Amino acid sequence: FSYAGIGVNGSDADPLFNNTRVNDFPAMAVDKSCGPNRGRIYITYPEKEGGNGKAIIQVKYSADQGTTWFNTNSGPVSISNASQSWFPWIAVDDATGVVSVVYYAFDNPSAPAETNTYVAYSDDGGLTFNNIKVSDMPHITAPIPGSATYAGDYIGIAAYGGKAYAAWADNRIPTWQIYVSPVTYDAPVLYSSDNSIDVNGQVTIDVGPIVNYEAVNNIIATANN
Repeated sequence: FSYAGIGVNGSDADPLFNNTRVNDFPAMAVDKSCGPNRGRIYITYPEKEGGNGKAIIQVKYSADQGTTWFNTNSGPVSISNASQSWFPWIAVDDATGVVSVVYYAFDNPSAPAETNTYVAYSDDGGLTFNNIKVSDMPHITAPIPGSATYAGDYIGIAAYGGKAYAAWADNRIPTWQIYVSPVTYDAPVLYSSDNSIDVNGQVTIDVGPIVNYEAVNNIIATANN
């Protein structure tokens, strides 16, 4: 699918981003959990709203190995609502299937270059997202020392076991440093990926519809009469 990217030519400075360069890089992650959305492919990318508006963060997913993409006819899911949003990166928790997207945002209209870092997360397979501000204070987007326009090309996020870790560059002190913020999601559903299960008590296995999320090689049970 195509989209209206936010980047300008090459390394040109963009006045909308305090004369730094930005890009249109998409990021992709696959659900490798044992949950109901296993195998789903997620893509996040920055796009001009309506083709020529502010920069927003979009997410689409494919449930058929990339043949078709969710909501292609009516549009992707938009996860940001700031003056400008950019540099998204995505991760899927292999234990819970929760989708997490980190991005920068200009969220203070009275201070146009003031930047905060956000994580948007979805626990319903990418249908809806909630946003969390993970930076405890803003920084000013600006070219790093020694560069006319460069302020980084992307940020990052990793997730596992109901937690996500967002990482970004930040000049708050004002030297540029790397910051990491842990995010813990409420009551995540953990899907086991173990190949053996130890159970004390009565064991009932209901085959039901044939939907295989994982292979169980051994079941060890102790039954008390």
